[in-house]
Amino acid sequence: MLCLICGSDKNKTVFNEEGVDIKKCLGCGHIFSTYIQEDFYNGYYPNDLSSVDHNWWQGAHKLMYEKFWNRLMKKNSGSLLDIGCGLGYFLEEISEIDKNKKWLLFGAETSISAVTFARNNLSLNNIFLGPIENAPYSEKYFDLITLWDLLEHLENPRRTLKKIIEILNDDGYLFIATPNINIQLFKARLKKLLNIGTNHCLEVRDHLHNYSSHSLKRLLKESGFHTIEFIQLPPIQAVSGSSSKVLLIIKNSWFEFSRLVFYLSFGHINFNNLYVIASKK
Repeated sequence: MLCLICGSDKNKTVFNEEGVDIKKCLGCGHIFSTYIQEDFYNGYYPNDLSSVDHNWWQGAHKLMYEKFWNRLMKKNSGSLLDIGCGLGYFLEEISEIDKNKKWLLFGAETSISAVTFARNNLSLNNIFLGPIENAPYSEKYFDLITLWDLLEHLENPRRTLKKIIEILNDDGYLFIATPNINIQLFKARLKKLLNIGTNHCLEVRDHLHNYSSHSLKRLLKESGFHTIEFIQLPPIQAVSGSSSKVLLIIKNSWFEFSRLVFYLSFGHINFNNLYVIASKK
């Protein structure tokens, strides 16, 4: 397999999950799954959403979304597009915060069940069903485009970023949230060593590309973005697979420590997920 970032075919296996190899490019260090996913995959959400942990996607993300609003949206107005909007909880939260309705809210999602839920249960009607590449949005229409935990799922992110460049206002911003492979790979190896939660560590069938700040920055620059800034946002206020309040306290304490390290190192040391703001100028 050729490396997404540098095109090299030289790589080595650094992890195996569920029989699927995770490779590291020997040319640039990019880490990726060898699982072959169908193009424009739309099966992330099941047809029956009763088994989905809705609190994880809604209440547990609330603080993160509020901090995002304060950082990027509170003092501005315009049009927002959330690509890969899933069940629509981010758009719902922004709609509730934006009391004066300064922002026009749009979404795009490939899952039929997720879009049906967002429309019927959250009254979100401006959601395009299908790949963003097929959406009929006008050039330079959006002032803010968000990709919450989507980029890692894309087999061909350059194609998506090309579309984003077309529909993003020249003065607009792209926001991306994606796992930090430098931390995720360490955690996966530790879980495997301790035999704790060894399945689904790196989500090899869903997370096709695993980004570091270096590989993500290079991908964005080569896609037409010039100003790139990594920021910190609070973590999801829940611990996957546990309802322990002690574990949540530990999780938030770790975030505060790692955020301090991030700023003291001028952004060079990041122990948290990757949150990046990019613009064309």
